Amino acid sequence: MVITILAGIFMLGVCIIIHELGHLLMGKAVGVKAEIFSVGYGRGIWKKKIGDTTWQITAIPLGGYVKFYGDDYEEGRDVPGGFFSVPPLKRIVPVLGGPLFNLILGAIIFLGLGMFTAPPSNEVTILEELGVDSPAHQGGLRTGDRVVAIAGEPVENFYDIQNKVILSGGKPLPFQVMRDGQSVDLTITPAVDAAGRA
Repeated sequence: MVITILAGIFMLGVCIIIHELGHLLMGKAVGVKAEIFSVGYGRGIWKKKIGDTTWQITAIPLGGYVKFYGDDYEEGRDVPGGFFSVPPLKRIVPVLGGPLFNLILGAIIFLGLGMFTAPPSNEVTILEELGVDSPAHQGGLRTGDRVVAIAGEPVENFYDIQNKVILSGGKPLPFQVMRDGQSVDLTITPAVDAAGRA
């Protein structure tokens, strides 16, 4: 539980840093200079000035912000490279930079999940020590069997198998499986709970 909470806080921090980095980089792209890029709020415990920007990490590293030069409407118009020294359409770019970078981060995460997770399989794994009393084992399914069809309809993944079992209402289902390169026909009767669900 604690690890899950800490992981959530860490990922929130990553999202915020990417968001603020979007503001910073898109601001630089249109000539708006950043005075401070801060990871967290409060007093800085580490600071380093690189170019026009002071980079800092604070005592409370939750959140973050970018402070642009000349971000005060009254005084900022006279500050070279300030936020209000550029035309309104250019000011939109750093404002939208944060959400844009969050969208890009989300796309990268989903792409990564799609590339590095296995697609659902129609291969059945039964733990023999736990599954001997299960309807699947009693019906003849064994570890390594690949379910190819149920009631004559092809199945491509575990979700297809699950849906057909749920919709059966506990009635016997004809399974066609591949076992060691051979087609095997089985009849399996799903168990039904007290609510009548298979």
